[in-house]
Amino acid sequence: MLTNPRAVLERLCAERGEDFAGLSRMLGRNPAYIQQFVRRGVPKRLKEEERHKLARYFDIPESMLGGPAGRDEPGDLVRVMRVPYEPRPAPGPFREKKPASPTSASTSGC
Repeated sequence: MLTNPRAVLERLCAERGEDFAGLSRMLGRNPAYIQQFVRRGVPKRLKEEERHKLARYFDIPESMLGGPAGRDEPGDLVRVMRVPYEPRPAPGPFREKKPASPTSASTSGC
């Protein structure tokens, strides 16, 4: 079993198809936060709240991410499958609206 939190995160991301930027956004951080933690060692440790959230997300003991051994709760987050989406125009022809023109029927002779 790996004991280095950085190696654990890198392995979990590779195995489960996650990316560092997505995990960083989940934590409310800039997209490079987890990448910098794993590759550059900054910050030295994850904050307790971040570590707890990642452990719940991956459904692993928090101790694998450098946390205390006594706080290992089962995960209560639900994994949602991501589906690639490519926007397309709605079916049917595109029509521009023409400005209404004044009609002679609306004028009345006085």
